[in-house]
Amino acid sequence: MARTRLQDLDAIFFLPFDLPIFVNRTLRLVRPRLFIMMETEIWPNLLRACRRRGVRTILVNGRISSRSYPRYRLIRGFFRRVLADVDRFCMQSDESARRLIDIGADPAKVVVTGSLKFESVDALGQAAGRGAARILRYFRIPPARPVFVAASTLKGEERHVLAAFAAVRRVHPSALLVMAPRKPERFGDAEALAQAEGFRVMRRTHLAVDAEPRADVVILDTIGELAPLFQIATVVFGGAAWSTRAATTSWSRASTEADRVRAPNGKTSRKMAKTFSGQFKPPVPGNQIPGKLNTRPGSGSAGQHP
Repeated sequence: MARTRLQDLDAIFFLPFDLPIFVNRTLRLVRPRLFIMMETEIWPNLLRACRRRGVRTILVNGRISSRSYPRYRLIRGFFRRVLADVDRFCMQSDESARRLIDIGADPAKVVVTGSLKFESVDALGQAAGRGAARILRYFRIPPARPVFVAASTLKGEERHVLAAFAAVRRVHPSALLVMAPRKPERFGDAEALAQAEGFRVMRRTHLAVDAEPRADVVILDTIGELAPLFQIATVVFGGAAWSTRAATTSWSRASTEADRVRAPNGKTSRKMAKTFSGQFKPPVPGNQIPGKLNTRPGSGSAGQHP
């Protein structure tokens, strides 16, 4: 993904195994001046080697989850030594900052900068953006056609989504499902599942530009095109809702008028929920989906026929 989506990079390579022999060789070859880590990617040997070589280190978008926090506290002594090798911690929330300090970080090095995911919310609302307009040209949807977007689905969730969509189709025969598996290697599996249920299925990469999709289900087999589709959605289902992992698309759904769907184990980050409380609608139970698809919000959206 990095090779196809990022430009002006000198090199792309895997992080070395966190063993001194590999870490030291990598630093000797790359000779970085700054090493940036994301969220909780903390590697003791790499950080120690960076400090010894004078390489500055920073953790961005840092977080300490409620699940990990008790385990980290059990080895506070070890973490205190590891965290001492980091020059700056940029944390997502006050709670994560407090937890990091409690397990040994120097308070003077800790700052709360918010979540990087939130930084893209304003961009999602700019329908005139060139990227969003290009993507929506493949989804010229008439106002009367409801759109059900299943975002970032995990293995095992598509069958629930397809069952709900079958119920929707009994009430709204023209409804369209856009299903976006979270992992690219599962595009084929999702397509096969939808075909096995008897739906007409197309991949996004096979859609004609400036035309209405002639399919019941579209598999979004691309990266980076999901967010603009929330603009034409009537209902949005957030992936990971049937698993024990928290849904990851709540931040994106905050910028759309579409209703959200609640599943049995659906969770949302407390920080995200608090940040966006009042900015998007409460979740809709799955059995109410057909009733929510009577009309699509945003009747003037770029995704409709002119």
